Amino acid sequence: MRVLIAIALLIAAIIGPAGLYSYQLGFGRDQAETIKVDIRRLALVRSVDQNFVRILFGLAGALAGIDSGERALLLSKAAEDVRAATAVGSPLDKLMSASADLQTPADQITLWATITALGESLDHVAEWRSDGASDEERSFHVLRAHDSIGAAREVLERLEGVLEKRIKQEVDVSTGLLDAAMPMLWTIEVAGALVGAAIVFFMLATIRRLERARSELQDSRTELSQQNARFRDAIESMGQGLVMFDADNRLIVCNEQFARLYGIGPLPPGTPFQSIVDHWRDTGVLSEGGGRLQIVPERDSNWIARLPDGRVISINRRVRQAGGWIGTHTDITELKRAEDERLRAEAEATRARDHERAMQATSRAKADFFATMSHEIRTPLNGLLGLASTLLETGLDADQRKTLEAVNQSGESLLAILNDILDLSKLDAGRVQFEQVAFSPRELADAVVGVIRPQARAKEVSLFLSVAGDVPELMLGDPGRIRQVLLNLAGNAVKFTDPGGEVELTLACRARDAERAVLEWSVRDTGIGIAPEHLASLFTDYVQADSSINRRFGGTGLGLAISKRLAEQMGGDITVISALNQGSTFTLCLPLRVTHERRTAGVAGPVSHAAFTAALGRLGRPLRLLLAEDNITNQLVVTRMLRTFDITIRIVEDGEAAVAAVMEHACDVVLMDVRMPGMDGLAATRQIRARGGRFATLPIVALTANAFPEDMGACREAGMTGFVAKPVRKAVLVEALAQAVQAVVYGGAGTEDRGEAVDNLPAPAVVLRAASGEEKAPVLDGAVAAALCDEIGEDGVAATVTCFLADTRERLDGLAGLAAAADRRRLGIEAHTLKSAAGAIGFRRLAGLALTLEREAADIAPERAADLVAALAAAFRDAEAAAVAHRLARVA
Repeated sequence: MRVLIAIALLIAAIIGPAGLYSYQLGFGRDQAETIKVDIRRLALVRSVDQNFVRILFGLAGALAGIDSGERALLLSKAAEDVRAATAVGSPLDKLMSASADLQTPADQITLWATITALGESLDHVAEWRSDGASDEERSFHVLRAHDSIGAAREVLERLEGVLEKRIKQEVDVSTGLLDAAMPMLWTIEVAGALVGAAIVFFMLATIRRLERARSELQDSRTELSQQNARFRDAIESMGQGLVMFDADNRLIVCNEQFARLYGIGPLPPGTPFQSIVDHWRDTGVLSEGGGRLQIVPERDSNWIARLPDGRVISINRRVRQAGGWIGTHTDITELKRAEDERLRAEAEATRARDHERAMQATSRAKADFFATMSHEIRTPLNGLLGLASTLLETGLDADQRKTLEAVNQSGESLLAILNDILDLSKLDAGRVQFEQVAFSPRELADAVVGVIRPQARAKEVSLFLSVAGDVPELMLGDPGRIRQVLLNLAGNAVKFTDPGGEVELTLACRARDAERAVLEWSVRDTGIGIAPEHLASLFTDYVQADSSINRRFGGTGLGLAISKRLAEQMGGDITVISALNQGSTFTLCLPLRVTHERRTAGVAGPVSHAAFTAALGRLGRPLRLLLAEDNITNQLVVTRMLRTFDITIRIVEDGEAAVAAVMEHACDVVLMDVRMPGMDGLAATRQIRARGGRFATLPIVALTANAFPEDMGACREAGMTGFVAKPVRKAVLVEALAQAVQAVVYGGAGTEDRGEAVDNLPAPAVVLRAASGEEKAPVLDGAVAAALCDEIGEDGVAATVTCFLADTRERLDGLAGLAAAADRRRLGIEAHTLKSAAGAIGFRRLAGLALTLEREAADIAPERAADLVAALAAAFRDAEAAAVAHRLARVA
């Protein structure tokens, strides 16, 4: 299309100049004709002028003195010239006719007068020949002819000038036309050449398009042939029988699957549908009556037909918009059989699920029953065990202690049975949740050995621990559940090993990569062993290897079943190798994730009395504890809380004394009060750390009443490794000391400070707030007092409160003097000490007022200090009354 437009433009470029050139050529032709006419006119002018000259010459010759013969000849010649000049068709006559448009009327009259005068002159010449004439007469007529010819020649001269001018102008115009025509001729030639080239290009492009179209047509035919072949292949590869009929119910196409399906030979196109129906009827495909299969469809339909031979055929017919119809026939015999099997299987699965749900409901009901019953039994049992433990800490004679120890042991055994039953029910119901926390496998194994050691020592069984060097330092898992399994395996090993035997706990790493490791805890004993026929039922609920075992060793037979299920639900397993009378080896194998994250000490939760005792037992000597605390009440509380443990306590009252004691006496742990008179706990800690060596890693646990993040940060910066919030609670104190014991035993391996876990710090039992009035807080917090009584006993509380009351009377007198003297620094220190001691016992109002005085001491006015000291004195009197009312002190 673009080529055609270009050619059209080129043709237009040619036609325009060609038209103009044609016009110019026509105009030039007219100009040439005009020039030719003017040239002929000019020739006539000149011819007439020559005639006039000859006539005038002849007439003049007649006047000369010549003989008559010559004169007669001249005159005769002049007469002929006059007749020739005046004759019709003479040059003069033609000039008169041809130059009429170029002459003025006067010039025309002059020429006509000349002709007349010449005619008359001719007559006179004739007369001169016949009778002669006088010289005067001849001269007159000659002069007359001369004048006429002269006038005529002037006209001719003017006419000649006009014609020459016209000819020159016409020649100039023609020259201009020629000059203008040359570029146009070149333009036409170039345009013609371009048109020719464009036509050639167009013809070549047209030829190429035709060739391409022919090639594309051939490709299209090839593609169509291939598509037809593919279409045919697709039809033949169908798992369905396919037939297509036209509007006259004649076959268009049929695949081989259709023919095989009904046992029909090759069907050529054009086969009537009725012929196929007849074949079906002859071969028995159609039952009596024929059914829908022999009917020509009038609308889309589908159905399933069962043939007489038992096959099941799915038939789908679709009416074509262009006329005719298409049918697909699918043999679904196997599919139908599979569907029937699936329906039967689903019915069986539904019955199985219903049965499983019923079993689960039964299991949940059993678990709920066990949980309820164990709770109902555990509550009074815990009370009995608590009372027995309390009595064991009092002064008893030998028989009483032996009786109470038997009661306590029996209660612990019963509690263990209840715990086993509850664990089993939870495992059956899928209600056990497993933690994913960082823990040290080495420490866990050592803790298990520490717990089991007293039992092994009592039975005179040697207990060993072996840990491989390639065991990862930290793993992610549930250390509590792993510990439970290992305690069960190790406890069984000690229980079933005779005195003098051996029990060994081995920890090894079976496989490891960058992210995971498979740990293997093996418990080997030299005990009674297990017969081969009993190994298969060893992990079954309530089953023991031998009926005599229960009589000899006791137990419910649940421990191994619970351990096995715990191991499996943690992704591991328990295996056993045993030989009768030779011993057994139980192996716990667990895949766990390796971690490098900082482990927060004490992450496993509160430390039990037994666990802490076992940890202390691993030291092989008493724990050497330095208590730096200036408040006598807090000193008494801490010593009372720790009196049942194997701990040697040394007490100092300020930071300088603490530094000196650490330098002079060997100690394992320091409990350091943060606020003390003189050198405070932070400065003392810095001095201890500055000594380096063993002092750089010495566990120093802060005693602080300010358990805020900024206070914790200051303690960490000073070098403290743990925190115990005031008022001190026994469980928190024991946990902190247990972490310190781990650091002592393992040299700090695997533990970190709580620098990134301030939020996990146990909250103080009582959160003190500055009081603006005595009505803001109760005089005595009964819950705190009761907790303290549980932790250090009634005698301990009585001694502590008595000591506190005596110390506080003296302290209040000192506060009054400090307020009067405006000694703000000492005032703040004394208020802090009072706050801590009062909070430890539960005197909330007194502790709150002391906190207010401590906070305002830095810039308090004397009047305000005196008011707060007076309020403290009143609160103290209330505290004394409350102590008497609640029988907290021996002397009120």
